[in-house]
Amino acid sequence: MDVKEVIPEFYASDGSFLLTPDGAQLDLGIKQNGRRVGDVTLPPWAYDCGDFVARCREALESDIVSGALHNWIDLIFGFKQRGE
Repeated sequence: MDVKEVIPEFYASDGSFLLTPDGAQLDLGIKQNGRRVGDVTLPPWAYDCGDFVARCREALESDIVSGALHNWIDLIFGFKQRGE
């Protein structure tokens, strides 16, 4: 399993980092189905990369997320990080 961290710059960008630059020869690996990794596949509700980032930022700043932020902090940095 591979885990990626979303850094604060993600939410302050226009989302262009989700696309491979034209002509770039980035070796990002191969998926299990044999296809090469390229641009990020956006969910169907996002019109483009900028819309995706804006909606993620909106969700992150919502009252629901703010109200549960302490649980996330406990999970990532606190006592919930350790199992039995």
